[in-house]
Amino acid sequence: RRARDGVTRGFDSRKKYKVVPRVSDTRMISSGQNRLVAFGIVLHALLVYAMFDVHFTSPLVHGIEPVTAAFAGPASRLVVIVADGLRADRLFELEGRNGSETGARRGEMVPRAPFLHAIARESGRWGVSHARPPTESRPGHVALLAGFWEDPSAITKGWQANAVEFDHLLNQSSAAWAIGAPSVVPLFSKGIPHVRSRMYAEELEDFAASSNHAALDEWVFDRAIEVLVGNVTEDEQRAGATLETERGALEGDKVVFLLHLLGLDSAGHAHKPSGEGYAENIRVVDAGVRRLAAAFEERFGPEDGGTAFLFTADHGMSNRGAHGDGDPGCTETPFVAWGAGIASTASRTPVEIACVPRGKDAPTPETEWGLKDEERCDIEQADVASLGASLLGIPPPIHNSGVLPVSYLSPRRSDLRSGAAVTNAAQLLSVYRRKSAITAEFSLTAYLSPSGLQAYKPLALAEDRLSDAVSARQSGHHNDAIDMAQRLARECLDGITYLHLYDRWLLMGTITACFLAWIVFLGSKLVLEHLDTSARDQGKGIDADKVHSMVAFAAAGVVCVVLALRRSPVTYYAYFNLPLYFVWYSSAVFSKISLKTSAHTRMGLHQASRAFVTIAIAVAATQLLCHGFHDRIVFSWMFVAASGVLLLLSGWVGARSWMPEISRDRRHVVMSTSAASAIAALAFAALAPFTTFPIELSADSNLVIAGVVCTTAMALIIQFIIRPADIFGDDPEDSNPKKGRPGNRLLLVQLFVLCAAGVVVWKVDGLQAAKVEIPGLLHAVAWCVAIVAASLPFFSPARTLPRFTSVYLAAAAVYALFSISYESLFYAVLGVASLAWLCLERCMQKLYAMNQIDYRGKKGELTFMSVSHLRKLEPGDIRHAAIFLVLINAAFFGTGNIASVASFEISSVYRFTTRFNPFLMGGLLMLKVLIPMITVAVAFLALLKLQGVPAFPVYLVFVVLSDVMAARFFYQVTTEGSWQDIGMSISRYALMGTQIVLIQVFLGLADLYTHCLSINGVAAKVKIQ
Repeated sequence: RRARDGVTRGFDSRKKYKVVPRVSDTRMISSGQNRLVAFGIVLHALLVYAMFDVHFTSPLVHGIEPVTAAFAGPASRLVVIVADGLRADRLFELEGRNGSETGARRGEMVPRAPFLHAIARESGRWGVSHARPPTESRPGHVALLAGFWEDPSAITKGWQANAVEFDHLLNQSSAAWAIGAPSVVPLFSKGIPHVRSRMYAEELEDFAASSNHAALDEWVFDRAIEVLVGNVTEDEQRAGATLETERGALEGDKVVFLLHLLGLDSAGHAHKPSGEGYAENIRVVDAGVRRLAAAFEERFGPEDGGTAFLFTADHGMSNRGAHGDGDPGCTETPFVAWGAGIASTASRTPVEIACVPRGKDAPTPETEWGLKDEERCDIEQADVASLGASLLGIPPPIHNSGVLPVSYLSPRRSDLRSGAAVTNAAQLLSVYRRKSAITAEFSLTAYLSPSGLQAYKPLALAEDRLSDAVSARQSGHHNDAIDMAQRLARECLDGITYLHLYDRWLLMGTITACFLAWIVFLGSKLVLEHLDTSARDQGKGIDADKVHSMVAFAAAGVVCVVLALRRSPVTYYAYFNLPLYFVWYSSAVFSKISLKTSAHTRMGLHQASRAFVTIAIAVAATQLLCHGFHDRIVFSWMFVAASGVLLLLSGWVGARSWMPEISRDRRHVVMSTSAASAIAALAFAALAPFTTFPIELSADSNLVIAGVVCTTAMALIIQFIIRPADIFGDDPEDSNPKKGRPGNRLLLVQLFVLCAAGVVVWKVDGLQAAKVEIPGLLHAVAWCVAIVAASLPFFSPARTLPRFTSVYLAAAAVYALFSISYESLFYAVLGVASLAWLCLERCMQKLYAMNQIDYRGKKGELTFMSVSHLRKLEPGDIRHAAIFLVLINAAFFGTGNIASVASFEISSVYRFTTRFNPFLMGGLLMLKVLIPMITVAVAFLALLKLQGVPAFPVYLVFVVLSDVMAARFFYQVTTEGSWQDIGMSISRYALMGTQIVLIQVFLGLADLYTHCLSINGVAAKVKIQ
């Protein structure tokens, strides 16, 4: 009977699986597919860059006609003090006496920064300076000193020691001293002979809680005072400087001091802005400013009156101790001005429209700050440069885009106010004139328009208006001159923006065409993948007819000629020609496909309708994910909905098990599927709460350890309860029952490594809380644990469940080292949800295989066989890519907001290093983000091997769904509204645009762990009794 059935040889009766030779899918994609992936990566890099071409091209233009200052500056020297990372509210607010909570409860409130607070109330002017994202050191300092908003792509230069590529205050000075951190000072001193620089060693930039961050700022104040008393460094002496030459430079006109104070930024990263360490650093800075002001008065005499002080910050800091995005805590910085030519609070005019407070602390919280709202004068960060230039009696930097805050200039110097305002307007008009000439010469829209460039109408009589302002000033009508000049300056900025965006809509339409044509192009590739191998052969033999080719090449030629005539950037050639290529290729595929396929390979009506419904659901899911980028709670609702659907599925499938015609072995499959669906529902329901938790994490080692414990418990459940069931059919027991299944010893090792990670977390956090220096040995142990943990999965058995469990434990150990709160708990649940997804798909696969059997006239035992060959892509496989997309993005947003740079704690890297190194720390933060994704990617690749579906076409489906989201986010990129909205819109689009690259990283790393797994599909058969 066994010979007659022909299905029982090699059959393992314990598992009801026919054991057949398996093939390991060691090559995830072919060489031709590699080329397509490489092309896709380049294309998406181009599309991400297109955002900057469309929205954020640098407004800097060359050849601007310089202007002269027709007024005398009140200050001989300007001191610009930049407190890196200082928030406005933390400087201005009151606190209990000596910073004590007891004093605060008794109502004994005093200023945290008494010297600067007194200046703001009495002898100077104050307000909030509003920065723009990216809120980093280089863009902030450029805005302050050059009056120029750098585009966000310039953040790639954030820590490079090169001089800025445009004019700034230090460049215009007769002599300048730049003192501070080596990450900032060289930006404004290197290559400029008359700028002296003094910097401390990079090793002092340490974010550890035990570090004395305020010592960095005290060092800067000490060096500045040394310059005043007459100190020449060895480097300056080698350059030819002497005490006499330095004294002469110091006592000249148009002298600039730049003091960069990094201590507050380091303290904020280590202690958070709400911490006492940050507050204490503010007190130190305030005392240092008092010392510095006294030193200048002592050096030049109390009657000199030639020193002007500007105190501000390059950026603030979010509540979680990070910066970079448009969070109000990052963009709202303090501004206090006093000294020569500066107005005082008492001398302000009754109504100052330009000074209207705005932002999160508007109106001014007078009780908390001890300052009056009507005395406040807010400015844009880029306005500071024009103010500094006016105080020195020089024109604004040549590329300045700030409007002079006239209210900060002394009203007793009407000639100064009007002269500076007119000069500012003349400088901005000069920029507009040059911008207009360049736009007329290079704009594609102007070339394609019959009437050419359309000038900005409000500036049609700009030259006459500037002449009227000059005449009013010369006639002594200073207020009229100021009003005319300020209106003209603002309209010039609007005109510059108008010209800057002249080609925007043309470019947006072209980029949209790129996205749509690329999606159609991938659709043609997927159609070829769906066909039989003999028919598709990756598009070989599919040629476009001559008419199509000639039209495409002629159109491309015309486009290239027009672009060449307008001397357009190289990227424009790609933007305009890529849609032509995609359409040409896709039309060739779809026009020839009926000739290359047989009738049985074409998609029938039922398959087409099924594919349409699946695609519609997948696209709808992408739109929900888009909303999730704006509000993380959308992920919670998606998980709740998925849990509900899975529970309904569990009940519906379970009800079928009680049908009388269902045999015992078939009932077992049905009940297993019902149970797997219910468990998956619970797993997804457990994920739902995490995206409702705040992303402002407070350190809690107990939660980290709880996550380690939960992961350990899940590993033991998998090993002793789930693994014996051999759900995936590739993990049989050893022939010797005493040996059991392989991998038990490795499990113990991985649990030990996971516990070691927990111990490191506990120890480092304890030292941080006690403000004790973290020994280098602990950092070394953390690195060793991470490296060992990442390598252990390679030694696990090449079987689906043991390999996934090993990766799950390895990633948990590394992730625990990065966790500071509930992140490790989230990872534990995410891993369980990924495994539940695997198990449910396997059970559904068995159920589907069982339902394909015709049971009529057959009686016997149901058996399952392992299928070791790949099948072609089916419409139902789209769900694999869609679920993977949801889980990947849920991993992104589970503990933070990936669209916000500042939503991830810098303290996450303190188990590995506390020494300031932006690239290392940024890389470690990115690794923290990637770890959960790698686990999800391992589950995804394992699932594809269980399904027997080739990975590449499913990857293409994932890319299509990602691009649907990216196209939507492209239209949400904005340059208007709050700077937080602008920064977030940039981040969302950039994230989705780079997802094709990121997913290659995930899948590449996951493939290292899963390439040894065999193709392990399922087929069912009845063993006739």
